[in-house]
Amino acid sequence: MLCVFCLGGCLGSFANAAAMRLIRDEDIIYQASRCRACKRPLHILENLPFIGWLRKRGMCHCGTLKLPYRYIMVELVFAGLIVIYALTLPVMTAIGFSIAAIFIGISMLTDAEAMILHPTLLSILAIIGLVFAVIGSVSPNMGLATLTSWHLAPVEALWGFAVGALTPLSINLLYRLIRGQNGFGEGDFWMLGAIGAWTGWQGALSILVLAAASAALCGLFMILTGKASILTRLPFGIFLGGVFILWSIFLM
Repeated sequence: MLCVFCLGGCLGSFANAAAMRLIRDEDIIYQASRCRACKRPLHILENLPFIGWLRKRGMCHCGTLKLPYRYIMVELVFAGLIVIYALTLPVMTAIGFSIAAIFIGISMLTDAEAMILHPTLLSILAIIGLVFAVIGSVSPNMGLATLTSWHLAPVEALWGFAVGALTPLSINLLYRLIRGQNGFGEGDFWMLGAIGAWTGWQGALSILVLAAASAALCGLFMILTGKASILTRLPFGIFLGGVFILWSIFLM
């Protein structure tokens, strides 16, 4: 489990880096990690999850920038999440939802930082969900049912994507007719559609309702504490992604 924990930390570190690069329209695959202040490439110890942050107590090598605690917290959350998947889910399901967690985590971070949800990233997530559903449906014929079991049939995944995307879109159109403005951002359609490809249409609707309730409670708390007003926009992708992760742990 120690290796799985470390792998989860690496995935969290990648999610942190990928999210910040997407916000800045930078390459997330081939570009080497570097210090944001002096642009010096980071060496291997600085890139290691947990250790890289703790060695300098969150400071960059040149001492100019201090990285927020969010960086190490994301690494710890990913590490714990992947361990939970490995202990509780079938092999293929654990691998699949670990991959989904990377995409969801990146999306949550970009939404939190800049209220951006990338349709391309979420489209890839939806396609991967459909691919896992297809593999799970054909593998029993190949004698691999135990290893590659999946909780959705391809049709269920397609319906999940369609209902997940069209439900907030329909609600948003109605809201625009009544209020003359959007109630959801465009990225929310893509995110719930992608989630539906992994959870089915029932899961997508449940996650939408729970995310909306969570956002409403959070908004009410912020209003009562004077940290927001009734017009304050919240990054809804955080709530969708958070409920999806809880769904994958407790409701699968």
